Amino acid sequence: LTGLAADCQTEITAGNDYLSLCVGTGENNRYRFRLSCKNGNLDTDHDDNKNVMYDNFYSSYTTIFLNNRTYRFGEGSDSRIYSENNTIKAVQKFDNKIEVTQTLGFADGMKTGHYDMLYIHYNIKNICDEPVEAGVRVMMDIQEDDDDLSVISAGKDSVLKETDYRENIPELWQAGSGDITVYGKTDTIPDTLLFANWDRLYNHKYEIESSPDEPLKDSAVAYIWETEKLDKQQDRNYGIYYGVKNKPYAEPSVEPSIEPSVEPSVEPSIEPSVEPSVEPSVEPSIEPSIEPSVEPSVESSSIDPTETSAEPSEELSEETSNEESGTVSEAGQEENSKISSEESTTAVAAVSDVSDNSHTPSQVKQSGNSTAEKVVYGEATITDGKTFFTGQSVYVTIILFVITVISGAYIVIHIIKRRKEGDKNE
Repeated sequence: LTGLAADCQTEITAGNDYLSLCVGTGENNRYRFRLSCKNGNLDTDHDDNKNVMYDNFYSSYTTIFLNNRTYRFGEGSDSRIYSENNTIKAVQKFDNKIEVTQTLGFADGMKTGHYDMLYIHYNIKNICDEPVEAGVRVMMDIQEDDDDLSVISAGKDSVLKETDYRENIPELWQAGSGDITVYGKTDTIPDTLLFANWDRLYNHKYEIESSPDEPLKDSAVAYIWETEKLDKQQDRNYGIYYGVKNKPYAEPSVEPSIEPSVEPSVEPSIEPSVEPSVEPSVEPSIEPSIEPSVEPSVESSSIDPTETSAEPSEELSEETSNEESGTVSEAGQEENSKISSEESTTAVAAVSDVSDNSHTPSQVKQSGNSTAEKVVYGEATITDGKTFFTGQSVYVTIILFVITVISGAYIVIHIIKRRKEGDKNE
């Protein structure tokens, strides 16, 4: 271990505000990696500058499976390593049959807006002319600060002993010690997710059986993808996330609170209040009061003089000329005088009403609610539910109407009296 610890000085680094990454380049630690926090979880300073993988030497490594043989990544040939955009890539060939690319970079693994997880990705490509069988195992030595014994939970399970998942593999697991918690998340689902003591995983390059009765004392985790056939030029990708977790960034609350409150309050408040208040108040109050005013007044109160005078002319033709030229009895005179007086009074009242209002009434229509508003529309004036027309021709029409009514009434009374006298004579 002394030699491995001394070799830790040869490395390439990358990092951000959350994590710090080191990748070894020495003979004994080539392309192995370790991870620590810089600020880690921003809600606490307990994980600042603390380890989340074992740090004394590169105790974590990746195994490549090729045609029933196993290799630690870093033991291949034609090696090259480079850093770009805060990402470290290392490339190696194995038996001139496959080329493996390791990519280590920072990612928003929990989709919170924080690049607080390390994305660990491998690409295996067949570069020979024949099919090959290839697979990969990623093993990480879990440590929070200086504590190797982590309290692990995977899905809904508490992992206190060595445990392997081969079915219903949990996508997310976490390990905690004190105030520091780290998370592992699957990008490419493995064939096996194994939690075991570190020494057993470190000493076995490939798959081992878990010991369900063995308590976890020095926690480590392994993702295992079994060997699969790769045809010529075919490649396959494997990926996982490992790091800490921050709370999601809060969504901006300014713009949504302003825009909806302005637009709806302006336009709807103006247009509906103007249009309905003007047009309905004028047109409906005029048309119903003008057009029906003429015909009902004629049919209900006027008598056609021609029809009334025609009927008595035939009946009176058989009577003597003395009866036609005779005088009316005293009772008839009193009754006739009474009716004529009433009609004259009505006519005088109508004319008086005209002189007071300076308008001639064509019809008086009492509305349900009499108002004091006065609306002028053309030559018609509406006041308190009454409609008047202007013009001198209306005065003549009123006078003729009154005379016609009086004459008709007189003729009707005269006919009734003659019939009564004729009945008495018989």
